[in-house]
Amino acid sequence: MPEAGGIERRAVIVSATELRELLRSDRTLVVVNVVRDNSEGGAGIITAPQSITLSINDFQSSGGGTEGNRPLPDLDAFGRTLNDLKVSADAHIVVYSSDSPLLAARAWFTLRWAGRSVRYLDGGSSAWASSRKPISTNDSMPVPPSTASTTLADAEGALRAASAGRLLDARGSSSFRAGHIPGSISAPATDLLDDNGFLLPDRELREYFHQFGIERGGTVVSYCGGGVAASHNALALAAVGISSAVYVASWSGWSADPERPVSTDIHHTPRNPDQR
Repeated sequence: MPEAGGIERRAVIVSATELRELLRSDRTLVVVNVVRDNSEGGAGIITAPQSITLSINDFQSSGGGTEGNRPLPDLDAFGRTLNDLKVSADAHIVVYSSDSPLLAARAWFTLRWAGRSVRYLDGGSSAWASSRKPISTNDSMPVPPSTASTTLADAEGALRAASAGRLLDARGSSSFRAGHIPGSISAPATDLLDDNGFLLPDRELREYFHQFGIERGGTVVSYCGGGVAASHNALALAAVGISSAVYVASWSGWSADPERPVSTDIHHTPRNPDQR
């Protein structure tokens, strides 16, 4: 079981035990399971008064070219989707994925971009299944606001971050070796998870980012193949109070422009070289 973490972590992460308490005390709570394919519908694994399952496609739009494979959805259309599902503007949303924590992170990033109150369930459905009912019957402590901003970056912003040594590539090592934005640092999203799928404790996250010279102050930019794994890096950065931006077009958008430079230099080898 991971450590509880500090204020910044609580602003973006919820534990399974805390979620059980919230289900009893927060009438605005909406629990969202994010899956690869939701063609059969369903309410998800976690039973809640308002529990829904959405496809990762609900958190992206049709892409192509320099927009990348997974651009963000149209903001108005996304809002209508939430309204149709009776997710009110003041709802407290918790996201998880029964398929992959990276999908939940993309949902977290998209909802945060849309101005919604959202947190990510640490450990996902596995953590939920193994969690115990909370001992206390009191309402959960108020969730602190996050002081770390999470914004968008374009190709020029990614280049500026690379020149400052603050551009993280969230893909696996084999993809990084095959080609990446010059000056970017290999920081696979799965490096930030322990063997049980929990986000690393705060101390380990700070140490991980510190090895690249990344501390609080200034903005870090993350990218991946199409803006999914990069969202998980943004989540981890926010959990330790580091502001960041996601280059959503990512490598799929960058590489669509033949005039953009490509590098195969290696700046960092992940803990597990076989990660994808």
